[in-house]
Amino acid sequence: FFSKNGAATLQSKSSSHPIGPSSDLTTYDILTVNRMYRCPAKGVKGKLTVTALKGYRFPNHDGCCFSSVKSDSYMKITAVDADGHSVTRSSKVIHNDNSPTWNQDIEFGVGEW
Repeated sequence: FFSKNGAATLQSKSSSHPIGPSSDLTTYDILTVNRMYRCPAKGVKGKLTVTALKGYRFPNHDGCCFSSVKSDSYMKITAVDADGHSVTRSSKVIHNDNSPTWNQDIEFGVGEW
């Protein structure tokens, strides 16, 4: 209703769905604006799940000078958003195994980073 003479600029086709001043934005309005300006999705629930499966032939890094000592292996996973913000998670450690199998889901919450 932004007319100079005060006349309605929009009229609803149905009286059960009036168009007029509102005191709040709808959830859809908020999500639309957040998407347009790439704002974090506060209050929106969701998650990114990455599954750490298996590693193959990792080099021996445990033990000072003994090449026969196997590594305690783990995986680091970093999620990065469009603005460059990041969050890093680690898998569980598999001791004395250079070809570990994790089969572990690692979760990142939406809007967490």
